[in-house]
Amino acid sequence: MSENNPREHVIMMMLDTLMDEPLQRALEEESLPAFQFFMEKANHYYPDVVAPFPTMSVNVESTFITGHYSDQHHIPALAWFNQKEQRIINYGTHVIEQMKLGLSRCVYDTFYRLNNEHLNPNVTTIYEDLYQEGKTAASVNALVYRGPVENELKLPRLLRLFVPLDRTIPTKGPSHFVYGKFSKMSPWTKYSHVWNKYGFNNHFSIQEFTYFVEQDMIPHFSIVYLPDHDKRVHKHGRMDLKGIKQMDEQLQQLLNAFSSWEEALERNIWILMGDNGQATVGENKEQALVDLRRLLEPWKITKLRKGVQPDDQIVLGMNLRSCFVYSLHPDVLPLDEIAKKTTI
Repeated sequence: MSENNPREHVIMMMLDTLMDEPLQRALEEESLPAFQFFMEKANHYYPDVVAPFPTMSVNVESTFITGHYSDQHHIPALAWFNQKEQRIINYGTHVIEQMKLGLSRCVYDTFYRLNNEHLNPNVTTIYEDLYQEGKTAASVNALVYRGPVENELKLPRLLRLFVPLDRTIPTKGPSHFVYGKFSKMSPWTKYSHVWNKYGFNNHFSIQEFTYFVEQDMIPHFSIVYLPDHDKRVHKHGRMDLKGIKQMDEQLQQLLNAFSSWEEALERNIWILMGDNGQATVGENKEQALVDLRRLLEPWKITKLRKGVQPDDQIVLGMNLRSCFVYSLHPDVLPLDEIAKKTTI
């Protein structure tokens, strides 16, 4: 990234749940011009990168931009128990769970507290470090983005009908900041409607970064997050190839924004990476289900709607395929005793 290096921009494409085995099969069975181009030109390919644990996107992103694990950056997962506030934090596992916890609080946790309070202020992010060196940076649709520049999120009117929050929420991010429809830099509105998850989709991420390319405003460092493949893998299994083919088409669209694909590589350093993997879950959902409520009987588990009560003993932070188990009184109910009870 020196002034004498023509490849002065680093573009990191974070491809949610991209894994080596399905990618290799897709390369054999499908036409993937963009992936093939990048792999032929790549200096390095690492098929067995290990994701930080727990492998939830907010933890992976926080680890990546801070260089620390969750014991230091303080964002362990989508759902976790804040012992200081004695409440469950939920950034978006399921809307039903968020409604039980309080939808407005969960939305504000996600839009404001995640980056401005929960992410440890005593550890710096790559955006803050680059700013100190006089470098510009971009976060496109990443959930964790804390930086040095004052920004604001603009909440659509429809959303404010369901959550009584202000029209704008202040936040701090990098110089180039895209967070779905809530903070964008292009004048385009396509792919940002409520049925498009307000812009949290691959098409919108590519559209926004394409605008950077066309306006010659690519910053020194960029993270561009493509979230869609994760949902397909959850639904269709880890060997789903259609999501990979869709990502390839979107990468082609981005490469086409340059005068040539070769120029895209000559002027920029590209990093394509998956953020985590997924294990195979059995087809029989009843057999795959782990009923912690039954396993933890007769201990008293905090109910989402009621919050922590005086006689509660255990809090569960449910993260779809994983769960945090907290003892509210570890001196009386040690975690090792709970662990013995949950052995299947």
